[in-house]
Amino acid sequence: MLVLSVDFFNAGPADLVVVLPLTSTQRDIPLHVKVKKGDGGTRNDSAILCEAIRSVSKDRLISQSGRYAPGETDLKSFIVEGEQHYWVHVAIDRLTGQVIDKQIEVVNE
Repeated sequence: MLVLSVDFFNAGPADLVVVLPLTSTQRDIPLHVKVKKGDGGTRNDSAILCEAIRSVSKDRLISQSGRYAPGETDLKSFIVEGEQHYWVHVAIDRLTGQVIDKQIEVVNE
C-alpha cells in the first residue's frame, strides 16, 4: 500500500489512513504507476492502482522492515532493519483522465 494521507489526518480520531493499493499483476492501464522490484520494499515489479483510493485502519499497516531470526515467529523477536519512504507524483489531465507524467522519488529525511 502507498499511504497518501498527511500526518495530521493519520493522527486523527478516526484511526485511519488513506492509501492506494499495489499489485504485482502488470496491466497496460494508464492510471497504474509502475514500481520496480525493490523500490519501496516491493518483492516484485508492481503497479500502484491510482483509481482504487481507500481508507484503511492503521492496524493494517506495518511501518518497519526487518526480519526474524531463524526459527523465530514471535513479534517480540522481530529485528527492525529500517524503513524507506517514497514520493509518488502522478500528473493526470483533468479533461481526459490520461496520465501525463509519473515519477517516483526517494525521500531522504
